[in-house]
Amino acid sequence: MSIRSRRAAGLLFAAVSLTGGAIHLLHAADGPATTLAGRATPNAAANAPAAEPSRAGSWRLAYVRVPADLVTPADKDLWRDSMTLSFAGVEAPFRVYLNGKLIIESDAIPGEARKRFKVPKDILVQEKFNVLAVRVAGSDKPFGKPPIFAGYFDELLLELWETSAKELTPDDPALAPVATAPKTAVYTEAGFKQSSTPLDATMQTMPGQRLTPAESLAKMKTGEGLAVDLLLAEPLVAQPTHLSFDERGRLWVSQYRQYPYPAGVKMISRDKYYRGVYDRMPPAPPNHDKGRDVISVHEDADSDGVFDRHKVVLDGLNMANAAVRGAGGMRSYTPR
Repeated sequence: MSIRSRRAAGLLFAAVSLTGGAIHLLHAADGPATTLAGRATPNAAANAPAAEPSRAGSWRLAYVRVPADLVTPADKDLWRDSMTLSFAGVEAPFRVYLNGKLIIESDAIPGEARKRFKVPKDILVQEKFNVLAVRVAGSDKPFGKPPIFAGYFDELLLELWETSAKELTPDDPALAPVATAPKTAVYTEAGFKQSSTPLDATMQTMPGQRLTPAESLAKMKTGEGLAVDLLLAEPLVAQPTHLSFDERGRLWVSQYRQYPYPAGVKMISRDKYYRGVYDRMPPAPPNHDKGRDVISVHEDADSDGVFDRHKVVLDGLNMANAAVRGAGGMRSYTPR
């Protein structure tokens, strides 16, 4: 059955699956129904080497006791804070261990631009000082800029580090969390402040749990009398912000693929809710900065309930938040 007849049945609700990057249709149940130079290590324990390949360089250690919301699993895991580590001014390849588990392996990051890495969950422990250890190969120089340990709302500036000349291995007791505060490079919950560091687009993806669209759909639970269908998934759609149907039952999708980093502008400040202030107002089309946003249209040509024709109508857009088809044309909306 086509999307149009489903819509006529009464209840239509579109939702975006964060895990699968997909668009789903919620309806009444009885109705119609590359290798990267720097990378975060998803399975740190499995990838941790037995020992460092080179003895040249130094270890820098920091001891961090974190707020409970970074550790305690919530009923819905998305409610638990997701942490990142950002580095800049590191002149040699480096590895980062958290409580003895390898979480980051990267080439040098020279210059001022920060590079962010995902911190895997379920490594941090509560009411102890977690040991953050950075092994910089062949260099004893300090970081050009202090690393930042940040979540959605709070961040910790890691300015103080303990330097160790001793060669450590991942199973060394010195890398295990401790209950008593060490003498130096100690951070507590009080050191976390509201996030305000301006952000740039990540230089690499930060993968988390990955499911196929079908696996993601299977994990969705609906209320009594409702069912959910998969309409579209990556790579056809990514970060959709607006959906609309035209008179022919076609689905129009606005894809804000570069969110939250518009093209041609630089964030100069922000608050903890990611409301940013930028260095200038982006110009309006047709003189806009070319971005990566697109507007696509999807059609169920044979009326079997599955979209089988897909077309990118406009690309190179910047902050394309919505698109509405009608009156012989289409209108694209951009926030101001």
